[in-house]
Amino acid sequence: MSMESATIADHALTCTGNRAILPASRSVVSMTTVKRFRNCKIAIFNDHGAPHFHIIGANADVVVDLATMAVRHGDARKYREVLDWAEANRDQLLSLWTTLNPKG
Repeated sequence: MSMESATIADHALTCTGNRAILPASRSVVSMTTVKRFRNCKIAIFNDHGAPHFHIIGANADVVVDLATMAVRHGDARKYREVLDWAEANRDQLLSLWTTLNPKG
């Protein structure tokens, strides 16, 4: 299985399949792909912090707050379709985030 590196929300992650390792803590973080689009995907990690989701694609590193739908990290200008879908499905995204992050 090949390894790929990605930077998500200011954390350098080493990703293998649907698992990622935060280098500072060496803790394993699971990633759930919620929806795939033409050039990216929406993913939710069981990581930490306020409810949010990630837009991951080639050269994409975008974090969006689920409460406000505000972009917290990255440049989402080319992901309007993704943001529109997320807005329309916010309740489901929040429910999944809560399931994956029971400690908040």
